[in-house]
Amino acid sequence: MLEEPTPDMSIAHSHESLKELIEKNIKWSQVLYHQNKAINRRITFMAIGGYIRLALILIPIILGLIYLPPIINEMLDKYRFIWESSANGQFPVGDFLQQLFDQYSTTNTR
Repeated sequence: MLEEPTPDMSIAHSHESLKELIEKNIKWSQVLYHQNKAINRRITFMAIGGYIRLALILIPIILGLIYLPPIINEMLDKYRFIWESSANGQFPVGDFLQQLFDQYSTTNTR
């Protein structure tokens, strides 16, 4: 027949079930820890990649702001004689460019 559970048996049974629950909890905690570690690593690499992309965009802009104005001024100084000589009637390139500009501006305004 069935034996009636004694208080010692129920305490032992509850002790075993608590032990099993604690072991399962520890295993799940370890799994979650490893997942969180991988997610944290991935987020760190994403943040570093974002900073690298930002640098790849900003560095050429900053270098352009630093180095282009002197280069443009030097180029304008080299070719300024063309514009000045065309104003004196010595070199027709400036007049030709002015005619092209006038022609282009009148065709776009129609």
